[in-house]
Amino acid sequence: PGAYLPRPADLAALKAALLKQQQTTKTCAYGMGGVGKTTIAASLVHELDVRLSFEKTAWVSLGQEPDVRELQNAVYFQLSKRMLSDGMKEQLEIIQALKDAAAGTKVLLVLDDVWDATMEKPFNCIDPATPSRLLVTTRIRGLLKHSTEIELGVLPADEALKLLLAAAEMTDAVSDDSDEHRLAEEIVELCGRLPLTLAI
Repeated sequence: PGAYLPRPADLAALKAALLKQQQTTKTCAYGMGGVGKTTIAASLVHELDVRLSFEKTAWVSLGQEPDVRELQNAVYFQLSKRMLSDGMKEQLEIIQALKDAAAGTKVLLVLDDVWDATMEKPFNCIDPATPSRLLVTTRIRGLLKHSTEIELGVLPADEALKLLLAAAEMTDAVSDDSDEHRLAEEIVELCGRLPLTLAI
């Protein structure tokens, strides 16, 4: 994004949950709309130690009404560099093709903006015999059973102010005791300290 504010604490918590040895292969980053779940997940995927921990990464954004077949095709392509056969119509056959593409490979599968727990099954193709991981971003706490959950909240006031000033390209132009600074603090609170709102 044009105005990006690193969130090291949130990033570190999510990375620790994703990379540590644990019984579950699933990590959910949850929080209200606009807190930056997708942005933090994208930042995490680009971290060098995360990239080195996995052989392949597949990312799809689901939303409220996902086109399951099209998104399964996207996952399959990211894993195999091939498209699913047009002849594959049955879900069991498609899911097996996804699992075959991920078999024996350390995969980071990111399902972004998931609204329904039933959407895990058509996409979760990671091989449980490998240290592969599923990362889900969602607004819904407790969405997936047997997952590690990391809550992502609104920004602290000082970070929210930095993001607003960066988005307005005024980082160095506003002194702490100015009317503009006080107005910016009011705007931060009116926006609920939500990163998405502040960056727009």
